[in-house]
Amino acid sequence: MYKITEFTRYPMKIVAQSVLTVVLFLLASPVAMACYCLRPEVQQGFEIARAVFQGEVTEIIPPRNSAKDAPFTDRAYTIRFKVERTWKGPSYTEANVFALRDECFSLPPLVEGDKYLVYAEAISDSPTSTDLMINVCNRTTSMAAARTELPLLGPFRDLSIESEIRALNSLMILPPLSKPRHDSLPWMNFLEP
Repeated sequence: MYKITEFTRYPMKIVAQSVLTVVLFLLASPVAMACYCLRPEVQQGFEIARAVFQGEVTEIIPPRNSAKDAPFTDRAYTIRFKVERTWKGPSYTEANVFALRDECFSLPPLVEGDKYLVYAEAISDSPTSTDLMINVCNRTTSMAAARTELPLLGPFRDLSIESEIRALNSLMILPPLSKPRHDSLPWMNFLEP
């Protein structure tokens, strides 16, 4: 009869371990979440965003609710920014943006006092149309990491009070429109002495 040698048993042990490993990964896969997204290029990120601005984090407000089934705006952190420059969106001096932490697609924690280039998107299921969010799938990043993309955004809108005063002053200094001449009509020249 055929005798099983040590050489033939050893490969079977490797095959059995490999099959067991694959089965374990397959069983665990529904539990594991794949958090992967492609970060858009600068132009595409600009087009997708509702607001693009440079700002300093002034306050980080913890979520109101930690339940996974709570509305996004209740379970997200509120990041308050002092806006310094705006490329797109309303002219904010301060902006509140929602962001998740320790979840799929969440950014690394933002730091109070640090400056960021923010690409904020609208929250689709928010009752307020002005609610904005940031995550790892948009281009929001620290200003130190964003230095190369600032020239690609083009000129920012200077929304400071000084620029508004300059714009109003330029309107007031415009030369008056030329006045129509009220010369007498040529056929009335005989009336003049």
